Amino acid sequence: MFPNVYEPDQVKMLSTVLEEYCAARGVTTADDREDVALRLIGLFDSGATTVEVLRAGLDDADQSVRAAERCDQGNDRTSSIQAMPAARAAESTISASLIRCRRRARSPVQS
Repeated sequence: MFPNVYEPDQVKMLSTVLEEYCAARGVTTADDREDVALRLIGLFDSGATTVEVLRAGLDDADQSVRAAERCDQGNDRTSSIQAMPAARAAESTISASLIRCRRRARSPVQS
């Protein structure tokens, strides 16, 4: 299997998780849905290959982001600092996926 090439059953699973997550959290804008999709791809590419693990990964990333936001606001500093490594790891994974997507978009199509 080639990296960043997904089988139809994998695409279906990722789409299902995306739809359920967005519906449950009221994510409706295209930009926000794209952000969630990029997180999902990052999680999947990092080895989260089941619905349960993908959902847990999205929830963990949400908790890390909220903790980081509290830290920025000066609240709950201890738990925010503890959450920062997870937030940085999630951000790094998402950034790497976004860079790969941009590179593919700029690459000429080869037949």
